[in-house]
Amino acid sequence: MELEKIRLVEKEKEQKRRDLETLARKDVDEYVDDCKKRRRMSLALRAKESRWHVEWNKEKEDIERERKSRHTRNMGLDMRYVELAKEKEKA
Repeated sequence: MELEKIRLVEKEKEQKRRDLETLARKDVDEYVDDCKKRRRMSLALRAKESRWHVEWNKEKEDIERERKSRHTRNMGLDMRYVELAKEKEKA
């Protein structure tokens, strides 16, 4: 009788230990999954920011190219009007 009580108590302890191990393993798995999810989200965010920066730089380069083009065109027109003014003075 006494031996059966000891076995029963040992069995209950073993069952509690297994339950705790199972819960601990489940917690670890959830934590790992959460970390993977956060890492994916972080990578996705960095990729999105990278694409945005590429687009922003392209727009900035386009604006600068257009500004230089206008400046060059205006310089050419200025030179033409200076030439015309000199020709008028000679005439």
